[in-house]
Amino acid sequence: MKKIEATVQPANRRIIVDPNLTAHANLRRHHIHIASDCGGKGVCGKCKIQFLNSAPKPSEQEKKLLTRQELNDGWRLACQTHLFAGAEISVPEQPWHLTETILTRGTHKKFELRPAVRKIYLELPPQTIEQPVSDAQLILNHLDSSSPCSFELEALTSLPEALRKFDHKVTVTILENRITKVEPGNTADRLYGVAIDVGTSTIVAALLDLHTGLTLGVAPAFNPQKIFGADVISRIQFCREHESGLEELNQTLRSRLEEMIRALARDNNLDTNEICETVAVGNPTMQHLFLGLNPYYIGEMPYTPVVAGTMKVFRKKPFTSAFWDFPVETPPNFSGFIGSDILAGIIAQDMVHSDETQLFIDIGTNAEIVVGNKHHLCVSNCAAGPAFEGAKIECGMSGIAGAIDTFDFDQSDIIYTVIGEVEPKGICGSGLVDIVAAFLEIGLVDETGRFLKPQEMDSAVPNAIKQRMNYEDSASRFHITDSVYVSQGDIRNLQAAKAAISAGIKIVSKRCGLECGKISKVIIAGAFGNYINPRSAQRIGLIPRLPLERVYSAGNTALEGAKMYLLSTEIRELAARIPQIVELYELANEPDFMNEYVEEMIFA
Repeated sequence: MKKIEATVQPANRRIIVDPNLTAHANLRRHHIHIASDCGGKGVCGKCKIQFLNSAPKPSEQEKKLLTRQELNDGWRLACQTHLFAGAEISVPEQPWHLTETILTRGTHKKFELRPAVRKIYLELPPQTIEQPVSDAQLILNHLDSSSPCSFELEALTSLPEALRKFDHKVTVTILENRITKVEPGNTADRLYGVAIDVGTSTIVAALLDLHTGLTLGVAPAFNPQKIFGADVISRIQFCREHESGLEELNQTLRSRLEEMIRALARDNNLDTNEICETVAVGNPTMQHLFLGLNPYYIGEMPYTPVVAGTMKVFRKKPFTSAFWDFPVETPPNFSGFIGSDILAGIIAQDMVHSDETQLFIDIGTNAEIVVGNKHHLCVSNCAAGPAFEGAKIECGMSGIAGAIDTFDFDQSDIIYTVIGEVEPKGICGSGLVDIVAAFLEIGLVDETGRFLKPQEMDSAVPNAIKQRMNYEDSASRFHITDSVYVSQGDIRNLQAAKAAISAGIKIVSKRCGLECGKISKVIIAGAFGNYINPRSAQRIGLIPRLPLERVYSAGNTALEGAKMYLLSTEIRELAARIPQIVELYELANEPDFMNEYVEEMIFA
């Protein structure tokens, strides 16, 4: 197959490309990653590149998604265009390194520190001709016989050298009843673990001292799989449509995690081989992609995962890199769409022991909903779409530098803040919620979500605000700056997302035998919940209208629950029981869901 050369700026990098593949696919092959919320379907319009010499003829989709000025300036969509011999393109700076707003902390209950992994230092007698016992049996003979152990093969491969390096003085690492490592000398005080929150949009790893329970460091990053699509369905489709799709997604994620864990170890003067266990939580699709399991059938009825229970990986396979030389455990999922990240949140907030009736909600591309108390817990989820994460919004972006994150009107015009205190580049989820709430409050849109014409607005709306409206195009827009705006389509996307969530809350609450007004506490988890203005969320009808002092942001409860799981066998036992005692509701099968959804489309 003919290969040609193209140049990528601003790095002035020459790459060999296949003219039969899209620019997006070619760039990905060279590890030049461009955000693509729709997974390269030509829908989101986010994968822009600029041709610095003659640009190819634009496709019909590019004509729809790019402005006339952008087309004239050589901008094209990487998923729609192809590179030609001698092409020179400019790839805009991508947000992968901008991690300042990724949530790394959360709240959790108190628990007993009792990790499942432990180290035992042994000073063993050497074997003799009279007692030529095997190396493995020598160690087993000197461990507590009331808790018999067995060796993992990986531990046996290094055993002979470890045993003889310091005259049969060794430290044995035991996870539950399995010997996972034997080290020469006394390393019993060096016991570390890693907890990971594998989110669809972001990933966070925390390094812990398992003796003290202290968190030594936290590393956040954007999930590099975002180049394959903003949501899990896009990534499942990528696996289906590409022969090596699963392997590519798996390697992309684990390579990034490896970088993060190495950095955490280096910052704390540790060697990565001192990590004795890792616990990773996430939604079922992300757990499958992390473990290298086929997620195809999560994406189609009846939405079945390969495995829903606890997974323990004691050997490197399926982690082909030699780096993953420590056991990895993923706690159980509830179903094909509700995962161990929500289990971790329930644990962190101690919902199974609470007398209070609580609503726990984790809002992202999918929204997970938990309602109840220690007597009855109901769990469900709904597909909210990625609007709350800034995806599929015309000027939407993640919560990084340049994103408008708060918004309001004053007496004469608009006021807003921008992450990083720089010039605004777009709007993140919390900013969008603020904007629509403010539109409703001032009367810029009506309860159906429609932008009003100037003659329909209240006379009290300042002229400066009216002048920000643009009705010339086929879709109405409100301009915050010349290049950052909110369109009628953006409001519709937010409307649909909030309707799905609020309808889900209503139905799950009813199935739990109570009305929303009976809820004593609303817990909003995740990064979106941490930065959202609860008053704005209530104004658009996203969450129940309870007194604001009953609405809490709990932070990254998935990571906190993963840390608790890593640190306590008591928590592991609880985690194994929870999926058996909660009631699971599939909203798609609920006959009332569509009626509630339509009703919740109104901004009441």
